[in-house]
Amino acid sequence: MARAPEAVEGGTERIHRPVEPVGREVEAMDRRAAGILADVRDAEQALGMATPLSRYTPSPRSYPELLPPIEYADGDLVRKVMAEGWVSFKGHEFKVGRALRGYRVALRPTAEDGVWTIWFMTHPVAEVDLRGPAPQVARCSDV
Repeated sequence: MARAPEAVEGGTERIHRPVEPVGREVEAMDRRAAGILADVRDAEQALGMATPLSRYTPSPRSYPELLPPIEYADGDLVRKVMAEGWVSFKGHEFKVGRALRGYRVALRPTAEDGVWTIWFMTHPVAEVDLRGPAPQVARCSDV
């Protein structure tokens, strides 16, 4: 069997060998490590040198395994959120977020004609403006 030229042998090993930092890189790495260690020490001191586990207390709020059935008012237009987080309404699709996929959301008209709010349970999620040629969607945190 023919051997590979010497320049090729071991090439892969040389490529995957760790690169040793030099000069200023070592100093910068030392400064970053010292900063991280100082942050850890500060956190330990803030806890009175106790471990986080010894300070843990469970939340007093209960967390249900399943959400209660979601019910909306009779006048609401209800849509199911599709797999990738989209809702279809009046021939358009709007992204409301993958966290809501599979759940039902309600669309309610606002005081402005052509503007709708998308609700999940009692929380407004987005506002949809159908007045222009291209519908506009704004997250309720942006409104």
